[in-house]
Amino acid sequence: MLKKIGIVLFILILGVGGVEYGKHRILLSKLIEICHEHEINMENPRVSFDDGGFHVMSDNLKGKDLTVESVKARMPFFDFSRFRFRANAIFAYGTKVRRFYAIVETEGQRIDVEYYTFKDFNFLMMGREFLVPDVSGTLTYKPTRMEYTLYGDSVQHGGQNLFTLASHGSITNPSSPDKRVGRVNLRVSHIKNFLGVLEKSGILPSWQGALFGNTLGDNKQVPFVIRGKKVFFGPVKLFEVDF
Repeated sequence: MLKKIGIVLFILILGVGGVEYGKHRILLSKLIEICHEHEINMENPRVSFDDGGFHVMSDNLKGKDLTVESVKARMPFFDFSRFRFRANAIFAYGTKVRRFYAIVETEGQRIDVEYYTFKDFNFLMMGREFLVPDVSGTLTYKPTRMEYTLYGDSVQHGGQNLFTLASHGSITNPSSPDKRVGRVNLRVSHIKNFLGVLEKSGILPSWQGALFGNTLGDNKQVPFVIRGKKVFFGPVKLFEVDF
């Protein structure tokens, strides 16, 4: 009797292991497909196993303006729709992030990020380095539309806290620079500090900074409009992005 129970348990373990391995292979193929669509190369992609279960792993991700080290993704047991994604040492578009974590669900070309967080988010503007210890939020992406929320710790420079940011918005045709149209709402805790950074970085002319400083108050939602690569506040064009 015990022998039969043991055999049945062994078969069940093999079955569960086979299912877990199979779904991680499917996840790996999806990730490779997504990376290929965005011209990103996965170095040494594989499915591995350790005491934490099956994982999808890659030594690095490399694209035109992107480098990511030590990538790992895992689908929870008996869950076929979501996966958890971790990455270390991300370098992209002049920014760097110590660690990234997200809970993601994919369906066709749709990507739902139920939660994401960046730890130690560093970015440069006009040679000045800024740090945000933690940035988190949600994201839904399709080729035709993207929606997001974002919440950040205080933006720091030279050891000083400058302002905090919170934002939400939606953009149609997000991956087509000439066809993008969107609305972005930004909440800033100290608007004059925020405008000062934009002015010193050459993004915002001083006359516009003075105008917005007198018009806007602290900790209020500020609406922006995106048309292609241009960002507007009402009828005033603020700046252009290069992606």
